[in-house]
Amino acid sequence: MAKRNLVTSTKRDEVARVLEKAILTGLLRPGTRLQEMKLASEMKVSQACIREALQELEGFGLVIKYSNRGSFVMNLTNQDLLQIYQVRRQLEPLACALAAPQLREEEVESLQDCLREMHANAKNGDYRAYVDADFRFHRLIWESQPNRHLEKSLKAICLQLFAGDLVRRRSTCTYNFSRGVKQHQLILNALKTGDAKLSARIVQRILDRFLRQDVSDYYKLRKTVDEADQDEEDPFAFLRDSFSSGSSRIPI
Repeated sequence: MAKRNLVTSTKRDEVARVLEKAILTGLLRPGTRLQEMKLASEMKVSQACIREALQELEGFGLVIKYSNRGSFVMNLTNQDLLQIYQVRRQLEPLACALAAPQLREEEVESLQDCLREMHANAKNGDYRAYVDADFRFHRLIWESQPNRHLEKSLKAICLQLFAGDLVRRRSTCTYNFSRGVKQHQLILNALKTGDAKLSARIVQRILDRFLRQDVSDYYKLRKTVDEADQDEEDPFAFLRDSFSSGSSRIPI
């Protein structure tokens, strides 16, 4: 039984990685409905396997599930962006203000490690790895302050935002890596002073810049999607091509 569960888990993980890659590379566009039965048929796995894989991607913010409607590739609207930033702009400066006076040396070093990773990934042009380090940088700040409800709220609203960055900027939008690293270094420098007001003011100013860039990228992607004739495309065609040889091996 344990061996069977291990095989099932491995297959689910493979399915999740294929769907994740398809979302991040644009093969599955924002807003695409992910029908469990159709995916199971195309990928030659059980519907339960698909359901578990979608639940995993939902946890990453890449898939959104609606009651009585099913699962869809996450698709933040411009209004979603504005509303998320409206909340984040109030909460994250507060988190930085609470964290700054009590930031420990080991926490500063962990934040610096994230910056090193961001810099290295920027040089390699690896945006996904860059975003992973970016999200970890912010999460470390949230975790270093004492208000656990604040930490939980920021994680809940920002997970989808960072996932949206991966989807929006996968290929259609450019990103100024160098400026991004410098902005995060400014945040860390402010935190290291221990000055709560300075830290809050710096992060609020940088969040405003993040919002302007995100809105700009949103419209670039929206234009690209609008110009494509999605009605003539099968969003799952890439899966059929992958299994045209009859192999049940899932390509990663």
